Amino acid sequence: MRVSFNIFLIQFYFCIFFFYTKNFSLWLRRNCFLHFKTICNEIVSI
Repeated sequence: MRVSFNIFLIQFYFCIFFFYTKNFSLWLRRNCFLHFKTICNEIVSI
């Protein structure tokens, strides 16, 4: 669980970084939100 959670944190900060860059498109923003929403559900289920 700790390894998957570390990967989640890395992806989370990576996503936040691109979320605040101007080249981040709306499509990627939406997919990123859904992606972390599912990961959070998996972590909570564990």
